[in-house]
Amino acid sequence: MSAVLHPLPSLWDRAAHELSRRALRGVKRLVRPMWMRRLAERNEQSRESILSADGPVVSLTTYEPRWPQVHWTIESIGAGQLKPSRLILWVAPSVLELGTPAPLQRLVARGLEIRTCEDLGPHKKYYPAVMEASAARGLVTADDDVIYWNDWLAQLAAAATRRPGFIHAHRAHVMSFEGDGRFRPYAQWPACRSTAPSALHFTTGVGGVWYPPAMQDALRTAGDAFRASCPRADDIWLNAVAWRSGTKVCQTSVFSRLLFEVPGTRAHGLAKHNVDSGGNDRQLEATYTPQERLALQSIAVEEYGRDR
Repeated sequence: MSAVLHPLPSLWDRAAHELSRRALRGVKRLVRPMWMRRLAERNEQSRESILSADGPVVSLTTYEPRWPQVHWTIESIGAGQLKPSRLILWVAPSVLELGTPAPLQRLVARGLEIRTCEDLGPHKKYYPAVMEASAARGLVTADDDVIYWNDWLAQLAAAATRRPGFIHAHRAHVMSFEGDGRFRPYAQWPACRSTAPSALHFTTGVGGVWYPPAMQDALRTAGDAFRASCPRADDIWLNAVAWRSGTKVCQTSVFSRLLFEVPGTRAHGLAKHNVDSGGNDRQLEATYTPQERLALQSIAVEEYGRDR
C-alpha cells in the first residue's frame, strides 16, 4: 500500500482552525487573569472540602519546576461541579525536600493527598495509583499545568455513565500511518473530530482522561515495562495498554475544549522533548510492535479509507 493513511482536514477546516486559534488566544488573555483571581481568593479564604464521596479518584503528578504553581490546577479541580472522591498529587521525595508552599498546605487541609513515590517521570501520574489496589471506581488523570473548567470532571463522569466500558478523554489525536505501516510523525497526527469509540483515538493526558476499572487492572497487569520503551511518554504507554486490552477511546465532544495553561509552565515540560524534538516518534516505535502497527493500520483503512 502506498497511500498515506490518515484523515486529512480540508483547506477550509485548516483556515477556520487558524482563525479560531487567534481568536482563542485573545479570549485567554481576557479570561484567564479573572479566573485565576477567583481561584486565588478561593484558595486563601475557603474552608470547603475539595472532595465528594460520589466522585472518581483524580490523580496527577508534578516535579520541581512546577511545584510552586501546581495549586492552580488542583484548586480548579476542587472548584468543579463534580468533585473527586480522592485527589492525589504524586511527587518524588526530592520535591518535598523543597518544602510545601502555603497554597498547597491549604489544599491539604481541604482534602488533597500529597504522596511520595519512586520518580517515574510522567508515569507517576497513574502508576502508583493503579498499583495500590484493585480498582473499585473510575480513575481520572490530569496534567499539572492546566486550569480546568467548571464541568471538566462532570463531563468525563457523564460520558463514562453513557458508555461505561471505554476510556473517555477530553482531547485525543488520531493515529496516522504511512503506506508501509510506519507511524507518521506524531506532530502530524490530526485532532480527533468524533465521539465514536475507536482503537485509533490516542488520548492526550493534558485534557484529562477517565480510565474504567478494567483498564486500571490492565495497567496493573502490564506493570512497569514502560521503563524500557517509553520512560518519558506516559500517553504512549497508556494508549498501548488500552490497545492490548481491547479498550477503545472516546472523545467527550466532537471538538476538544480550549485549554487554559498555567502561565509560565510550558517553558519546562515534556512537550519540547516528546513533540518538538521527536521523542514521541522514537518511543512509539519502541513501544508498538510491527504487528501491532499493521493491525492498527488495517483499522485505519476500514475507518478512514485508503484515500483519506
